[in-house]
Amino acid sequence: MEKLSKRSKSSGSSDGKGKGKGKGNDGGGGGGGGNRDDDDVLEDDDLVNDDEVTSEPGCRSAVANAILDIVPEVITVNPPACCNYEGPIGVYVTHALPSNDTTSGLEPFWDAIYTQIATTSEQSDACFVMTGYEPSARSPSDILTDVTVLASSLQDVVAMMVSDPTSEQQLINEIRFITKDPALPSIGVFNAGYNNIVTESLVSGELLIPYVGVTNDADFGVMAAKFTKDALDGKEIKPLCFNGRTDLEFIGERCVAYYSELGEDSVRPIIGVSCAEDSPVEELFNILVEEEANAVYSTNNCCTAVAAAVTMARSMGQSIVTVGCQEADTTGGQIDFVTAQPVQIQGHTPASWVNFPVLQAQSGQRGRQFFPSLDSIVHTDIFTIPIK
Repeated sequence: MEKLSKRSKSSGSSDGKGKGKGKGNDGGGGGGGGNRDDDDVLEDDDLVNDDEVTSEPGCRSAVANAILDIVPEVITVNPPACCNYEGPIGVYVTHALPSNDTTSGLEPFWDAIYTQIATTSEQSDACFVMTGYEPSARSPSDILTDVTVLASSLQDVVAMMVSDPTSEQQLINEIRFITKDPALPSIGVFNAGYNNIVTESLVSGELLIPYVGVTNDADFGVMAAKFTKDALDGKEIKPLCFNGRTDLEFIGERCVAYYSELGEDSVRPIIGVSCAEDSPVEELFNILVEEEANAVYSTNNCCTAVAAAVTMARSMGQSIVTVGCQEADTTGGQIDFVTAQPVQIQGHTPASWVNFPVLQAQSGQRGRQFFPSLDSIVHTDIFTIPIK
């Protein structure tokens, strides 16, 4: 895919552009959503202009431009074929950070998912937009909330998936508002966010909002610990967890659970050793040697660097088993759930995320009979096989 360069104004025909409906008030209660003010409605002219969309390299879809115009911190990416696409659009609202080293411009975890979604969507003649964000003074939750509300108000957007990486309640309230309005897109939550969904459901008395993912992020660490025990088969375990997103508390829960399951609660930092995609391999290698680690669990962004460090340590005679990274497994992306696949199999793999935008492939359908639906609240266990 071409990396998409940022453009400051949208360009697209005036047809098919819905009116924005503003943010929910901060004081939204557990039921959520019913607190939007009519004064917050964004007119069409605030979102798009009447210039014709072109499909030059680096172009953006009208939906992407509409989001960029209103939420300046956002990153948007869509396949080039979607730049002048006229029809129903799917939107992934994520907490992806930017990267200069990936084709999408999103950090490696989300770049891998974006690539799979783009492949599947192309086969289904469907289009989508994925968003991330540039770090700013505003919280990720505030940015995600703004993007979610805006995207849901655009007429061509018929299906959405939203990441919920914080404990803030406003975002989940807005998602509830969207689920209750049949005129708004089908919507589901993925990645972190299950606890917020449960809390909102208890407070509002409503059914759970559709969700894809493990119900507790610690489950990742628990499963990684199980793989580690199996791989070492009774040998003494000296584990080390690498964490590529120490800024997100829920990612740290994976390392905490990993150590806890292995009886190593005293390891520090308990949330994992901070790393990044550009971490010096020698630096990670030195940590492995100093800690005499014989089991490594890595999660998010630094998997390639950690793998190189492990390879270096092994070449020096150190015996290490590895588990993770969960982002390395994007299998199942070619399954098209729109072609009458049973909802019971949804969520087994990242295919639940990958195939979400193909809902638009059925012209005239809003996707409510497919995913997301309450039938699709299932666990997503995403791991690679341990490498001895």
